[in-house]
Amino acid sequence: MSTLIRSRAHNKYKGENRKEAAEKVAKLTSTLVSGINRGVLEVFENQKQVEKEAKILQKKVEEFKEESGKWVKSLEDFDESLKAIGDFENYVMTLEKELVGISAELQKRRGG
Repeated sequence: MSTLIRSRAHNKYKGENRKEAAEKVAKLTSTLVSGINRGVLEVFENQKQVEKEAKILQKKVEEFKEESGKWVKSLEDFDESLKAIGDFENYVMTLEKELVGISAELQKRRGG
């Protein structure tokens, strides 16, 4: 009888241990899942922030590209203006040489 009582007490103790172990495993599992969920949520929030900042950066890149294009156009126009001034200066110098030549020829004919 003593063996039977000990056996039942032992089985009851094993049952309580199993129940306690199962509760602890459930609590641990819940804690781990909760931690993972927080991590996933944090990653998701970070991803949304990165995407938002990427869109802002893309917009700024497009604005910079547009502004750069305007500066390139202005520089090209300025370069063309400088070329035109150079061409005009060359034209004036050529005209001056021709006028000096004509003047010299007129002076020769008058005096000569």
